[in-house]
Amino acid sequence: MNATAQPSSDERDQMRAPYLQEHEPSLEESLDDAADRLSGEEDEADGEIPSSGWETLEGNLLAHPRARYWLQVAGFYLICGIACVLWTYHFSSQTQQLDRLERQLKDIRFRSLFISSELIKSTHIDNITQRVTDYQLPLVPATKPPYQLIDSGQFPVPSPEAK
Repeated sequence: MNATAQPSSDERDQMRAPYLQEHEPSLEESLDDAADRLSGEEDEADGEIPSSGWETLEGNLLAHPRARYWLQVAGFYLICGIACVLWTYHFSSQTQQLDRLERQLKDIRFRSLFISSELIKSTHIDNITQRVTDYQLPLVPATKPPYQLIDSGQFPVPSPEAK
C-alpha cells in the first residue's frame, strides 16, 4: 500500500476489529436489503412484509426503545399525578387540624380570661372586706349579686356626735 492510493477492501477488512467484522453486514448485503425495500419485494426468509410494528416486535412491545421511553414517561406522569392527589389530601387534613387547634386555643384564652376576671373580682371583695374589718365597720358583703356592703347589725352604729 502506497501513501496516495486507497487501501483495498481486503486491507480494510484486516484493519477492522474482529468484533466489527462479525456483526457488520457486508456492503453487498446492505445494498441488496435496501434494493428489496425500495422495490417492495418480500423477504424470502419471512415470507411476507410485516404490516405494522407489532409483527416486527413479535408481540414484545417493550423491546422497542421508543415504546420503552413513552412507557417511562407515562409512568413518571402517573407517579406525579398520584403524588399531587395525595399531597392535596395531606394538605387538607393538616389545614383541618390547624383550624381545630386554633379553635381550642381561642376557647382556652376565653376560659383564662374568665378565670382571671373572677380572681380579680374575688380579690377586690376580699380587700374591701379586709378594710371593713380593719376599720371595725358594721358591714358584711352580700351573698347575692349585686354585691353590696350591707349593715349586719353586729357592730354599734357610730354616730357623728361620738367623735
